[in-house]
Amino acid sequence: MISRKIIYLFLIIVSIFFYILFVGKLSFYILVFIIALPPVLLFIVFLGKLFIKYSLSPDSDTAVKKENMSFSINITNKTIFPFPTAVVKIEYRNKLSADNEIMYISVPIHPCTSQTLTFSLSSEYCGIINAKISGIRLYDYLKIFSLKIKYDSQAEICVIPDVDSCIILDNFKKTHSESSEEFSKNKSGNDSSEIFELKDYVPGDKINRIHWNLSSKQNQLITKHYSLGLETPAAVIADITFNNEVTNLPAVDTALEVLYKLSFSLIENEINYELYIKGFSDTVFISDYYLLNDSYVKLLNKEIDENDSEDFFDNRLYSKSRIFLITNKGYDNYKLPEISAASEMKCFFTDSVATDNVINEADNISIILIEPKKYNNLPDDILFKI
Repeated sequence: MISRKIIYLFLIIVSIFFYILFVGKLSFYILVFIIALPPVLLFIVFLGKLFIKYSLSPDSDTAVKKENMSFSINITNKTIFPFPTAVVKIEYRNKLSADNEIMYISVPIHPCTSQTLTFSLSSEYCGIINAKISGIRLYDYLKIFSLKIKYDSQAEICVIPDVDSCIILDNFKKTHSESSEEFSKNKSGNDSSEIFELKDYVPGDKINRIHWNLSSKQNQLITKHYSLGLETPAAVIADITFNNEVTNLPAVDTALEVLYKLSFSLIENEINYELYIKGFSDTVFISDYYLLNDSYVKLLNKEIDENDSEDFFDNRLYSKSRIFLITNKGYDNYKLPEISAASEMKCFFTDSVATDNVINEADNISIILIEPKKYNNLPDDILFKI
């Protein structure tokens, strides 16, 4: 743009000499036009800075790792002037990393209209991709002047693992309880404290389950089907920490992938579980994908409390038959939570030297080491039956 200014300055000098040497009104008109044009162009660009607005939004809340995720930029021009050249500066990063990437998109802005520009990003790792528009630089028609439109507009997309191949849960017995406060969403049971559904009477239904009040109104027999009370026999412990400056991102990514795939598999098999996140004051009862995604995003955003004591989990695990611990910390000197002799615990360490063999810490405690330098996602040979 500096070279264009130099060329235009040279054009003004030439116009001055032309006005001096050429007798007539034409040279004067040309000189006035050449001198007056830059302020007019600058004024038009200034109007664009005042009356052009933009916003950034994600096309979806989540995206699968290594696949394209789309963002949309909406640009509204309230002026009557078109801008053939506008450069959008976009900064984006994975919130688990300190690295910041920049991309530029050149786009024309049409007058008196709104337009949408779409671009795609992808991530090699799990996390939250934060994208923001650092500004839009407007150029005049001759690219002599430019002004930057700048105000905060950003969007985020949560990156989850590919769950096509999940962890296989083998010999996991579902337990039911008539005293539970949680109920199955897909099956009926014998818990009379909650009605699962109402159906027309069919031969074989118990007489004491007929809903007499409703039957009298409908002029046909209606039976009550009670809910299936569920216990929470499983516990998942996520001891995943990260610091943007020093984090081993592959180790965090692998831990997040194990956590998500294991949790997804439990939900797929209708196994309710409690999620313990190290640093959170409360546990989360997980029974569906929405609760899983909410907890996953909360973990990635590091919305944690100060309660990070070593014994936080110990007094809550004795009633659980299956316990899974996932951490990006090393196996050496790691203090495992205490569990009862009737429980079984599997621990995944994703920042340790990998081994082909599972380490048996005790009869009911198994250690699985995953080397993040070798794998930047969960390898197939870790997807064993658990």
